[in-house]
Amino acid sequence: MKVKLTNPDMRKLLKLPDLKLPKYWSPIINLANGYSRATRPENVGSMTSLMGEFNGGSVEEWEEFYNKKHPSAISSAADTIKKMLYKMNNDHIDLKAVKSWVIDLIINKTYVGLNVQEAILAKISKEENLPYRQSTITEESVGIDGFIGNVPISIKPTTYKNNNLLENIECYIIYYEKKSTGIDFQYTKKNLKK
Repeated sequence: MKVKLTNPDMRKLLKLPDLKLPKYWSPIINLANGYSRATRPENVGSMTSLMGEFNGGSVEEWEEFYNKKHPSAISSAADTIKKMLYKMNNDHIDLKAVKSWVIDLIINKTYVGLNVQEAILAKISKEENLPYRQSTITEESVGIDGFIGNVPISIKPTTYKNNNLLENIECYIIYYEKKSTGIDFQYTKKNLKK
């Protein structure tokens, strides 16, 4: 079964709130962010590196972890973007809206982008009406990323197939391709029966 999972779909599956701003504010804030470089890694930290250190399992734990590591980064980024908006003659967009946009980018979108595995498990679970769970540390050490029903699943990007250092994973592998709009993956229902 071929599945296209959009970024908004992943937000819903991971139970993350939608950013509610007036029409056109988000792209304007994004443009000001690009010019100001407010959310570059040197200002807010490397998200990939931080997620590598993160041991939690929820967006709330990720937000708490991030804020401990970079306690003033979100406010600083919002202030920098707000100053750029002023220079761009868009001072009608208030600091509260800018800060909401920065939180959504750093907390929610980062969490979605780096939790593709859970989004895939949740989508298949919903489609097949089967429970899912993420793996334990022990299960993860043998290549299992989660379970659909009682079937162990490994979830890998399609680029993993080209890796010469393939590990010996003895469970059903689902490959996904990341796109700017979300992810594409496919699975076979018969592989979920045990």
